[in-house]
Amino acid sequence: MKAEGRSKKPEGRMNKVEKISFLYILNGWLIYGNRYQFQFIYIELN
Repeated sequence: MKAEGRSKKPEGRMNKVEKISFLYILNGWLIYGNRYQFQFIYIELN
């Protein structure tokens, strides 16, 4: 079997980790992600 690569892939599939395009801290929340997904992490600063 020969594996053929496709030029266009469905954007809904998160089969690989995308590059993080933004990261900032707001009121103790660490917010990071990219144009496909983002994530909130609460961090204790005390």
